[in-house]
Amino acid sequence: MTDIANTSFAALAGHSGKARFSRLKEAVISPMHMAVENELWRVEEPGESPRVLRVLHPDSQAEFSPQGIVEAAKMSGTLGVGPEVLMADADSGIILMPYLGDGWRTATMFDLKSASVRRGVIAATQLLHTAPALCRTFDPFNRIRDLFNRAKDVAAPLPSDVDWLIDGAEQVRVAVSAKPVEMRPCRNDGCASNIMLHDDGRVVLLDYDLAGMNDPAFDLGVLLAEAEVFDDEAMAWICDWHSDPDETMLGRARLYGAVDDLGWAISAAINAHLSKRISIEFRKYSEWRFMRCRSMIADRSFEQTVRRVAGGH
Repeated sequence: MTDIANTSFAALAGHSGKARFSRLKEAVISPMHMAVENELWRVEEPGESPRVLRVLHPDSQAEFSPQGIVEAAKMSGTLGVGPEVLMADADSGIILMPYLGDGWRTATMFDLKSASVRRGVIAATQLLHTAPALCRTFDPFNRIRDLFNRAKDVAAPLPSDVDWLIDGAEQVRVAVSAKPVEMRPCRNDGCASNIMLHDDGRVVLLDYDLAGMNDPAFDLGVLLAEAEVFDDEAMAWICDWHSDPDETMLGRARLYGAVDDLGWAISAAINAHLSKRISIEFRKYSEWRFMRCRSMIADRSFEQTVRRVAGGH
């Protein structure tokens, strides 16, 4: 398997003869989501600090834009929101970054319960929102339609209520479109495992596979879906996000969280059907994301939330 790293590094850096590669993380999708869309390699060379080579996995190439990934990763590194990009190839999405070693660790869902971590993640996310516009636009509703069409094309098994779930996502699209907001550069990723924490309190955001111009509330929504089940606890995020939060902010974020769940559920269902990586529990992950989406859309407050976000009562 190191042939992949060796070939990728050679294409990027122009050499690899003295480089040594080791898996940084093994791919796992449940209970944590790590190294699934990308292979991650630790690179060691004489006279160089350890680095990380990030290579888009073939399973992911139909869904993600290498050019968009590289553009957003470079911007985040410049801002200090993400790791510095040492080298990158926009055609393949291969990225070389510094290795975050001593003092750094991967965040967990439990970490997101901490007020200091929460505020650090929000500060980093909102700093990204101030960046210059990205070339790519991320539309979560188009993503769902594209993934659904791909799933049908390859005959990937989907739950019997998938049409109802997609109809729910369409209701969300109509609601958020009724009160459009200025699009900002967004990471569009809420996984705790894509957040790095330092002992001194620093926060770094990883993974820009879905980055693009979007409603900033989507970034809040996907973080809330990961961090807080109960709305009373979610209000701490809302208050830190905006000093004078609008009463519909929580509802808008929650609706976006359900839309994100549906996209990832269909994506994982496709991989469960097609991927040769049978050690990754794509089916389990898909069912979990479908279940979380379903719980939101089936809730008796869903239609009320949709109306409130759209500007009704």
